[in-house]
Amino acid sequence: MIWFFIGMVGILLLILISRIYVSFKLLYTDQKQYISIKIKLFRIRIFNKSYPLVTENLNLPHSHTGFESFSSKLHYLLESVKLFQQILILILKKMKLHHLKWVTSGGTGDAASTGTATGAIWSIKGMSAGFLGNFTRLKCKPVIQVNPDYQKLYFHSTLDCMVSIQVAQAIHIIFKIIRLFISMKPEKTVSAS
Repeated sequence: MIWFFIGMVGILLLILISRIYVSFKLLYTDQKQYISIKIKLFRIRIFNKSYPLVTENLNLPHSHTGFESFSSKLHYLLESVKLFQQILILILKKMKLHHLKWVTSGGTGDAASTGTATGAIWSIKGMSAGFLGNFTRLKCKPVIQVNPDYQKLYFHSTLDCMVSIQVAQAIHIIFKIIRLFISMKPEKTVSAS
């Protein structure tokens, strides 16, 4: 019985110190828009699923927002952005980035507006890469490309990314996120009344 207990504790510790690898592939073209996610533990695929990015027949309810409620909704939006930023930084600090390739190509059909759009895309990609570089441990050199086409009107973008995190750290982050949400609830109920 004692050997069984020692064996189970050993297996649990092995799982907790092992790394879980998560691969993302985002594809956005005229024909296909999806994200696929693969999760591996001990080189065994435990999750593999693709999700469409654009859902068709999206029926969003129309709400009439009065000027009186605008201030409270803006405050709630800013608090939500702060919470999302805290969660994102909390997750990224524990992650290792093993692979990042982000290639975008396209054009607007007009050379001037294509140049402007290309500059904007480079800005977004540069800020994103800088954000990842500041908060994750880089194990690779990110490949970021923007290929403008000054004659045609289209937009294609692919993002391949692989990150890893220790299982114990992932569990710890989940508990911290739950604690953040619990600490937000009283403020939300007070501001809503």
